[in-house]
Amino acid sequence: LLTPSAKKDRFLIHQTAIVNLPSVIFLQFHHQKFAENYSKKKILISANPEFPKVDKLINFVKTQFRNVEQLMIDKPSISKEDILEKINQPHDISIFLGHSKADLENSDSTFFEFTYTRQTDNQAITVRIPLAELKNIDWARTESIFLIGCETASGKSIRGTGSAGIQQAILISGAKEVLATLWEIDAYHAIPQIIEFLKYQINQENSASALREVQIRKIQELQNS
Repeated sequence: LLTPSAKKDRFLIHQTAIVNLPSVIFLQFHHQKFAENYSKKKILISANPEFPKVDKLINFVKTQFRNVEQLMIDKPSISKEDILEKINQPHDISIFLGHSKADLENSDSTFFEFTYTRQTDNQAITVRIPLAELKNIDWARTESIFLIGCETASGKSIRGTGSAGIQQAILISGAKEVLATLWEIDAYHAIPQIIEFLKYQINQENSASALREVQIRKIQELQNS
């Protein structure tokens, strides 16, 4: 549709804005359905029990989600393959809390320490798994992955592809999103931020907005302390 103008090829769309505003009733219903569906997601947790406030994180997740599974294996003798097989099972959200270290020279040597509970004696055991073995997992069935450990978003810098580390390997393997850290972190501060992130995430679909809110709140808290 042409509109009168001194310039040629001036169209009506150049002077018109179309705004679609959903009603309040629609927004309330949409939020209710999102929160309800979010709470039904299948969660996998691997958390080092020695970290401060880890029980608080696990208890919060169990109260907010209906289908929560901690990394547990029912075998007296367990290998890395058993852990990888368990992690490779489909979950909507995976929360991994443990020690990690990025290798800036050889990315395959970057590792993350997973903690599983041996069902036979209820003992928590930590196993270090290098990136070379994590690459074999199919993450395409996982929506969100939390890598709560030092340097989980860091790695060998490769021109044109960024940092070759755990987070990149998981994204390449199909995960929708990964929440990771660039530097060394303190679990005492990191775990409450993950809890706050999940609280925001339940109330809104946008992970970036939820993370921003958590970061702003933490900055204000540290400035006031």
